[in-house]
This record gives sequence, C-alpha cells and structure tokens, in this order.
Amino acid sequence: MAELFSRDEVLRGLPAARAQAMLYLIEGISSRLATGFWPRELANDLAHRHREEAYLDAFSLDGHTGDPPTIEQLDRYSEYWWPLLPSDPRVLAALAYQLVQKYQFRSSDGPSIVARLRLRDSAVQDAYQELYGTRLGDIFVHESVASRLRSALGRRSKP
Repeated sequence: MAELFSRDEVLRGLPAARAQAMLYLIEGISSRLATGFWPRELANDLAHRHREEAYLDAFSLDGHTGDPPTIEQLDRYSEYWWPLLPSDPRVLAALAYQLVQKYQFRSSDGPSIVARLRLRDSAVQDAYQELYGTRLGDIFVHESVASRLRSALGRRSKP
C-alpha cells in the first residue's frame, strides 16, 4: 500500500503551511499600516502581546482589502509583525522562500526582513538547504555592481 504522504512531503508541507499563514498576516499588517487603516498604537499593542494570542488576534482583525504591500512596506513595518514569527528555523526558511517567490527582491531591499527572519543564521540557512535543496543566499534577485552603485548614488542624492 502506498504512503499517504512521503516523509519529504510532510517535512516540506508543515513549515510551508505555517509560512503561508505568516505571510498572510505580515502582508495584512503592513498593508493596513501603510494605508493608515490601522493606527500604529493598535499594531504596537498586537506586537507586544504573547505570540499565540497576537497571532490569533491578527487573524481576527482582518477585513482590509487594499492593495498588497510592497517589499519596502513589508520591510518598513517589520517591527510590528516580527513578534508574531515563530522561532522554528524551518518556518522562517519557508517564509523566506515564499517572500522571494512572491516579491523577487534583493536582500538590500529588505534589510529588516533579512534580520527579522534571521536569514544570516546558520540554523535558518541549514533548514532552507534541507527544504529546498539550494543555498539561502541564492534566492535573492542579483544585480550588477554597476546597478548597485547607481542605486546607492541615487539614494545619497535624495533629501
């Protein structure tokens, strides 16, 4: 008799399902803050609650159907959603995978995201390698040195 799920499917599926729920919450919180739908005080209150309670409350506060947030907004509002993140490196790795699949960004576009998801930690990098068979550092969109220089110079010249 064939197995219902293989070991690999189970190991990949559980972190992916949790990461998908986390991405939904992260996008919702960031979108609500970016559009002014939520006052920052509400987001602050949510961020400082016990993780499980805040996780459930974040789902119950749903209802804003504005535009999806940009990667810059996800990064800017990370202080409000990061307390909801689990400590499990496998879920963080799966969340990184889903973020990059959806947003296709450079690590320099989301320094707070990189820090909050602990993407430089060996445990998260090892979990990513195990789940997806590739190095975590390979997931980001790469840009040329000339493009990075132009981008940096453009940021410096802005007020």
